Amino acid sequence: MGFKPSNKSLLLEEILDALGQLTESLSWEIGTTNLDNQTEFRALELLWWLDTSNYWTTLYDTINIGTSYSQETIQHFFWDLTHLISRYLGLEISHYTAHPEKVAEVFWPILTNHSEPIEIRTSALNMLMMSQPTVSRFLTLYWFMQAEPSQQMYNFYYTTINSMANSKYPCYDKYRKIAAQIVRFVQHKWHHWSTGNYLLDYEEPMRGYGGIVQAILMANQRTGFPSVLRLTLVRQVV
Repeated sequence: MGFKPSNKSLLLEEILDALGQLTESLSWEIGTTNLDNQTEFRALELLWWLDTSNYWTTLYDTINIGTSYSQETIQHFFWDLTHLISRYLGLEISHYTAHPEKVAEVFWPILTNHSEPIEIRTSALNMLMMSQPTVSRFLTLYWFMQAEPSQQMYNFYYTTINSMANSKYPCYDKYRKIAAQIVRFVQHKWHHWSTGNYLLDYEEPMRGYGGIVQAILMANQRTGFPSVLRLTLVRQVV
């Protein structure tokens, strides 16, 4: 990451210029890479330098202002950059979960779009289930998944809600209780090992610490084999 720009006005101008280039290129439609990937990289780096406590709102509003295809650009911009986000230590899931209503607005259309790749739809489902979900969202997802034709998508949902229902991680306590009520009605229709979301808790009372490991597998729709594997470890003092 480069040096932080000193002039915020110039920073915003450069962000809008980068987003404008992404909109014009429509890289997700014509399949171009190279320059577009570099532009995306630069846009994310600049957005990081906004340095605001209300990161998600600022980012969302900036993208809306900076592009003429706001909704489509918001969705594809994030998914094009998913594999890059982990390279920036400060850009964690908390930036999205601070405003769960924005998460639903952006990621629900992706989940319901069956023309999207499995990797994209499962990522959207993961965001919807792990970003401060309300009882209403849990129920809406339950009914939606009953008619989901993809066995891999359903198994991702099944493993996610079962993991949440059995998790002892304190941060998930509120959602665990809701998930535990719903999981009783979630049938185990299929088992696809190549797509799933697993939460594994652990505690070391003698040493005074614990944590949670999240393992996400996403299969390629064409091959059926995993194309995405993500492991996340969060530690806590007990």
